[in-house]
Amino acid sequence: MILIALSALVIGSQLAKAIRYNMINSYALSIGTQASSAVNAFLLPEDLKEPFTGDKHTDFKQHVEKVTAGTSVEQVKLWSTDGVVLFSLDKSIVGKRFSDNHDLEEASEGEPVVEISDLEDDEHSGEAEEHERLLEMYYPVTLDAGVSGRVDAVYEVYISVVPVEEHVNSTLRALAFAMAALTLLLIALAQFASRMLRRRNDRLAELSAMLERKADTDGLTGLYNHRPFQSFLENQTTVADRYDKQLGLIILDLDFFKTVNDRFGHQIGDKVLKKVAGVFDEVLRDADYAARYGGEEFVVVLPETDARGAVRLAERLREAMEALQIDVEGVSKQPRITVSCGVAEFPDCADNRESLIAAADSALLFAKKKGRNRVCFFPEISEADFEEGDLDKLISRLPHASMPPIQALVAAVGSNDSYDQEHSHNLVLLAAKFNVKLDMPKHHQHALKIAAQVHDIGKAVIAGRHLGRNEALTESEVEAIRTHPEAGAKIVETAAQTENLLSAILHHHENWDGTGHPDGLKGAEIPYLARVLRVLNAYESMISDQHPPALSPDQAIAELHEKAGTEFDPNLITVFVECLESSSQSPPQKDLSTA
Repeated sequence: MILIALSALVIGSQLAKAIRYNMINSYALSIGTQASSAVNAFLLPEDLKEPFTGDKHTDFKQHVEKVTAGTSVEQVKLWSTDGVVLFSLDKSIVGKRFSDNHDLEEASEGEPVVEISDLEDDEHSGEAEEHERLLEMYYPVTLDAGVSGRVDAVYEVYISVVPVEEHVNSTLRALAFAMAALTLLLIALAQFASRMLRRRNDRLAELSAMLERKADTDGLTGLYNHRPFQSFLENQTTVADRYDKQLGLIILDLDFFKTVNDRFGHQIGDKVLKKVAGVFDEVLRDADYAARYGGEEFVVVLPETDARGAVRLAERLREAMEALQIDVEGVSKQPRITVSCGVAEFPDCADNRESLIAAADSALLFAKKKGRNRVCFFPEISEADFEEGDLDKLISRLPHASMPPIQALVAAVGSNDSYDQEHSHNLVLLAAKFNVKLDMPKHHQHALKIAAQVHDIGKAVIAGRHLGRNEALTESEVEAIRTHPEAGAKIVETAAQTENLLSAILHHHENWDGTGHPDGLKGAEIPYLARVLRVLNAYESMISDQHPPALSPDQAIAELHEKAGTEFDPNLITVFVECLESSSQSPPQKDLSTA
C-alpha cells in the first residue's frame, strides 16, 4: 500500500507539473495567437522601422485595447528583433534598447517563449508597480507569410496569472481527489485532459487560420485584399529579379462605376463587383494572382509573363468584362460594364514593387484618357497627347518610381516638345564624348548619361508649360521656370541610385561665381557632375534653334570662353573645347591658356 501510495504520489506530482505546464502554455499561446492575428492586420513592414510615437502610438494603443478587450491581457509590447521597444503602454521605455534578453532572442528565431515573470528586469519596471508577477509570453511577428522563417518583430504579451492559476489549481484538485480514489482513474483523466487540450489547440489553430484568411480576403468578392497583394508582389519581384524572370502587372478600373451605384443602387453595384471577381476565375491561369485593390479597382499579378502576354491577357479580361450580363428587374436599359486596364512589366518598366505599381497605375490613367474600355501598356504613355493637368496626374503616380518609369516620363514630356526631346538626345551624345575625355569612373559616366537625359524633367510640373512659347514671359513665370531643378530632383529622389545623379540634376544651373540657382553654390562647392552638365547644357542650348538666332559652334565656343570663371568651371571649358576639337566638331577660336 505504501509503495502504491508513494508511486501514486510521484506519478501525481510529475503529472501535475506536466498538466500545469501544458495548460499555462496553451492558455498563453491561445491569447497570443488571437492578439497577434488581429494586431498583425494593422501593421505593415514600414511601421516597424522606428518606435511608435505621437498619433502612431495613440492609434496602435487604441487598436491593441480593442483587440484585447475582455481578455486577461494586462499589457502588450512590441520589440524590434535587436532589442528596441517599438511600442508599450509605458511610454517611458518606448525607443529604449534592453540587452541580454534571452527570451526575446529566442522568439526572434521564430519560437514563442512562455514563462511566469518575476518582473525584476529593467524593462518590466512599469508592470512591477502594479503586479507581483505576470504570465509573460514573447510571440514572433511575421508580416509576410510568403517568406519562410523570417521574423519582423516580437510581441511581448503580459497575461494575468490569476485566472489561469485558478483554472490549473481547480483541475489539479479534481485530479488529486480522483487519484486518492483510484490511480488508474487519474491516468484516464490525464489522458482525457490531454485529448481535450489537443482538440482545443486544434480549434485555436483553425480559428487563427480563419482570422488570418479573413484579414487577407475581401469580404464582398472573395479576392485577396490590398495587404496580401503587396506582400505577394514584393515576393514575386524579388524572385523575378533573382532568377532573371519577367513579371506582368495589370491594374483594372471599372469605367463609370459610380454611375451604376447612383442609378441602380449599391446592391446592384455589389452584384457587379462579384461578377467581375468571377471573371478572374474564368480567365486567369492557376499561377496568376488577383486581388481587389480598392473600391472598383482590381490588380492581377502575372508571374513569368512578358509584356506581350500581359497585354494579351488584359485584353481577354477587358473583353470578358464587356460581355458580362447584369440583369436588373424593372429597367429597360441594363447596366453595361467596361474596364480600363493599365499594364506594366518587370524589369523593363520598373525595377521594384513600388515602381511597377506606379507604372501600371500611370498606364491606367492614360487608358482612361484615351476613351476608357481599353488596355494601355506603360511605354505607350510617351505617345499620348497631353492636356492641361495630365502631366501633374502622371507625376503624382510616381512618388516611389525607379528610373525606368521616370525615363518614360521624360519621353512623354519630349513627345509634347520636340526641342526637349532633341535637346536631351544631343546632351546624351555630348556626354558620351566628354566622358571619354574626362576619363571618369564608370559609375560617374553612367550618372552623367542619365542626368543628361532627365535633368529637365522638372519642366513637366511647371504650370502652363511656359517653355516653348513665343511671347515674353512674366516675372512670375520666369521664377516658376527657375524652380525646375528642384522639381526634377524631387521627382527622381527615390529613384536616383547615387547622390551624384541627384546633385547633378539639382545643381545644373549653379554658376562658378555663385550667382546661379537654386542654392548659389560657388566654385568647387558645386558638385562635379553638375558643373559638367552645366557646360554641356549651355553649349547645346546655344547652337540649337530653341532661342533664335542659334549660334554657330565657333560663336558658342567663344561665349563659353568669355563666361569661363563666371558661369562655368574654367578648367572644364578647356577640356570641353579640346573634346570638340578632337571630335572635329569645331576648332577652338582662342588660346586656351587665356580662358
